[in-house]
Amino acid sequence: SYPALLSVPCVTSDEGLERLARCYRHSRLPVITWRHPRTKALLLRGAGFHAKGVMIGSTSEASYQLEQEKYLGAIVGCTPVSVLRDGSSWRLTDSSLSINSLVLAAGGGTLEVPQYQASYNTLTPEVGRKSNPISKAMNTLRITAGPRLSVDSTDQTNEPALAFQKAALYVFGEKTNIKHIKTDTYHKTEFIPMDFHDVRQVKASFKKLMRASVPSTVSNDQEHSFFRSVENSEWLSQLETLLQCSGAIVDLIDLLGASVMVLLEDGWDITAQVSSLAQLCLDPYYRTIEGFRVLIEKDWLAFGHRFNHRSNILQSSQASGFAPMFLQFLDAVHQIQRQFPLSFEFNEYYLKFLAYHYVSGRFRTFLSDSECERAELGIMTEEDKRGSLSRHLKSVETSDDDIYPG
Repeated sequence: SYPALLSVPCVTSDEGLERLARCYRHSRLPVITWRHPRTKALLLRGAGFHAKGVMIGSTSEASYQLEQEKYLGAIVGCTPVSVLRDGSSWRLTDSSLSINSLVLAAGGGTLEVPQYQASYNTLTPEVGRKSNPISKAMNTLRITAGPRLSVDSTDQTNEPALAFQKAALYVFGEKTNIKHIKTDTYHKTEFIPMDFHDVRQVKASFKKLMRASVPSTVSNDQEHSFFRSVENSEWLSQLETLLQCSGAIVDLIDLLGASVMVLLEDGWDITAQVSSLAQLCLDPYYRTIEGFRVLIEKDWLAFGHRFNHRSNILQSSQASGFAPMFLQFLDAVHQIQRQFPLSFEFNEYYLKFLAYHYVSGRFRTFLSDSECERAELGIMTEEDKRGSLSRHLKSVETSDDDIYPG
């Protein structure tokens, strides 16, 4: 289900990758999908760990555990912040932390979300602070306190500053698996357990959202009003979770210069959503029309999102039902685009166009479940690109947009 070409540390051998792949569901090992141009931090994506295996210390998988340690060590070695001394910590203040979803520690070890501030070309979606799923995750980070310098460098104060214990790599994984990991064996690596919605919950929320948008009967009851029905669908709370998780990844990569590894579910649904949203916020190129197309082709098509299965196209997938994972991603992009319209080369019409043809079947772009299947069907050959969405867009004459700042 992976593309033909993968980006991994050069010190990793092919035999080592084969052993490493056995630690993850469907052998979808974590691979590099993006690198920060300034901090050189890496963003990696893959499937979640097996319920039993290398990460939880199975004695029968000792060789795989060693391979896992080597691979994570290679990722840490590729991260420039890894050259800092062991035991050093990140000094975080309200002015140095610009993205809301990475939290600061207050007295007693409780965590609060700092106020939002814009930062360079990085976008930061303003989302609700209540019930932040990242707060529980960040509680796993080791917190230390130390002296803090005021704005005037000549004036020192004894006011304690809150700091995270330094790590070069942060691994976002499922809570049920992360809690069993023996973290002492992984150098400069922090594991963050995550609670997130699964495909079944997305299906149920989408059905409720459709009932709210297109009700069979009109009711004057306030308990069944449109806004109450949308809220009860939990669709917006799922979008909030995606934006907060991607915001935390943006913080770690852009502000702290640490690499991030996203290992959720089978690596082709929630992982694709979070990874794509983080790159959209981090890289201005992906906010252009051409860049957004590249982002979809890379993180959705090439990395094996199951378009046929989730869209309920094939006869074999009829019983599974429609799972709008890609539509939910487009909705999350829409929320960001509404907050930062001048940071995007496209508007909501383009997102509606993609959403419509994602389910229309007009183009071959959103068919098949992997790059391998598309190659077997001949969709990826040069002479067969007439039915692709990218060729259609290139054939449409567009005018320059002189208000897009890049």
